[in-house]
Amino acid sequence: MNYSNLDLETRIYDSAWKFLLIILAVCIFLIVCKWKLYTKMNTKGVYSIIPLYNDYTLCKCVMTDRNAGMFFIFNCLPTLIMYFFPDIFEGTFPFAPFAIIGILLFALTINAIIMHCLSKAFGHSDLFTLGLIFLPIIFYPVLALDNSEYLGPKTSL
Repeated sequence: MNYSNLDLETRIYDSAWKFLLIILAVCIFLIVCKWKLYTKMNTKGVYSIIPLYNDYTLCKCVMTDRNAGMFFIFNCLPTLIMYFFPDIFEGTFPFAPFAIIGILLFALTINAIIMHCLSKAFGHSDLFTLGLIFLPIIFYPVLALDNSEYLGPKTSL
């Protein structure tokens, strides 16, 4: 088969548009699921699409008031470090790989704690927590669309 370059470019262009439409559909589905999850937690669904405030609202809904602000700040800390200390990520810092790995592990740990509290706030098990951590694209919609009820924040982590 002899395909011209124009035909190949057209097929690539068409495939790229199909892929982008699929990604857009998945993103819209996840936004709707997150909106539904926030309404299940007795908050306004619009809070789920406001940057930074959605994380604060999630922490406030799944943790006690004493822990919510602290974990929200901990959740934002890696981004602030990347913004205010760009030398770490440009390679000019002498121990850059260790600092990057440390910041990454810190961010993953904080996210895991928040997901654990989210799972417990809806009365799910530790295995569901692992699903929220490793497969959030599947377990967020499950949490939003199943019939589990919001029980409120637990007192202990």
